[in-house]
Amino acid sequence: MKKIVLNLMIAALIGAVPLVSLTGCTDVVEDVKSTIGLGGAEDSAPAKHVAVIISPTANQHKPDLSLAYTELYDSCYSYGYKSCIIDEGVPNLAFEADLTKEDRTSGLSEQNKKLDAEAYVDQFIEKAGTIQAQTPEKDTVKSIRLAADSLADCEGEKTIVLIDNGISTTGIETFTTFINFDADQCMDALNESDYPDLKDVNIVWYGLGDTVSPQEEPSSVDVENLQAFWEKFLKKAGAASVRFSHKLIVNTTVDNSALPWVSTVKVTPERSKTPDFKALMEEVEDLSEEKRNDTIQEALAVGMKFDEVSAQFQPDSYEITDKAAVISTMTPLASYLKNNTDQRILLLGTTATVCTNESCVAFSLKRSEALKSVLVNDMNVESSQLITVGLGYENEFHVDDLNSDGSLNENAAKNRSVIFIDADSDIGQSYI
Repeated sequence: MKKIVLNLMIAALIGAVPLVSLTGCTDVVEDVKSTIGLGGAEDSAPAKHVAVIISPTANQHKPDLSLAYTELYDSCYSYGYKSCIIDEGVPNLAFEADLTKEDRTSGLSEQNKKLDAEAYVDQFIEKAGTIQAQTPEKDTVKSIRLAADSLADCEGEKTIVLIDNGISTTGIETFTTFINFDADQCMDALNESDYPDLKDVNIVWYGLGDTVSPQEEPSSVDVENLQAFWEKFLKKAGAASVRFSHKLIVNTTVDNSALPWVSTVKVTPERSKTPDFKALMEEVEDLSEEKRNDTIQEALAVGMKFDEVSAQFQPDSYEITDKAAVISTMTPLASYLKNNTDQRILLLGTTATVCTNESCVAFSLKRSEALKSVLVNDMNVESSQLITVGLGYENEFHVDDLNSDGSLNENAAKNRSVIFIDADSDIGQSYI
């Protein structure tokens, strides 16, 4: 409509100008265009094309299309192709808009060209904002493939923008739990034919890990692992570039109850929720028995960290330096275990980032066995209540302990630890 109006304005103004000669018509038209803000230079830059993947499903916020404003604007400004893909159980291409340079008024000024682009973006966002998923679950891999297919015949810069939490619950990549999640193992389970063709395609991802009830919010560890998987997946598929943006401008007022259901995925607790063993044992000493039991049970559900300082291991060894101090520290836990003989706990040994993880697994197992020996032989806890496991330095409790030059930093002491955790908890079950 805007373009039609501009052409009518040109015609009207030309009609009001005396036609002295036919040879002067071109100059008159150009003068009129200049007067009303037209007459810009012809475009030589290639068009930019974009496919936007949104997921208007349960378990995540209503997609905020304004996050993709820059990519959409660049496409509209350059008269490129645009598509909108719905990430749901059966992904579909909701709509597409193909602008070409022939669609615009010839010689449109820079100002009016920008106004046109803004109008096109507003139309795209408005239309996409009315869409809702129709099928249960989310097949994110298939959605990415569909987006890539929609851009396959485009010439010029191609970008796929995802406004999606990245938690695929069906299809080639189905997430069921983030507990003990391993991105490399997920990649190893895929076949070459499972990857879409993303050659020469740029990927921009907004809202990764952004969820709403009933999906429990992923921990920072989960989001890191989720990003690691998708980055590996997208690069393996040939993406020219991959960028994750955690800028969130979300609409939390949407009612998701009417949307198709999406399976929930188990999440891991935040590392910050893992209490220090020694500090917690000191805290429960002054509590009533009932409160002490409740506090220990809650701590065991997420894991208590008995680090190098508290355990007092000899340097680079699993031998305990001061057994009396260790017995004193573990007394509340030993009493709890002797009063709750049906309680089983795991002793998960961890290490700093040194040597190979395989050698560290064996070493960390020895440390967990050393503490088990104290509990059983010196404190009369039943051996059947204690299960020892060596994890090395590849585990969800690990904190970054390397400097840029590869040397260990102050976090290394935190990683030389034994984690006490309820064997029946979600995390505990993942290690049994």
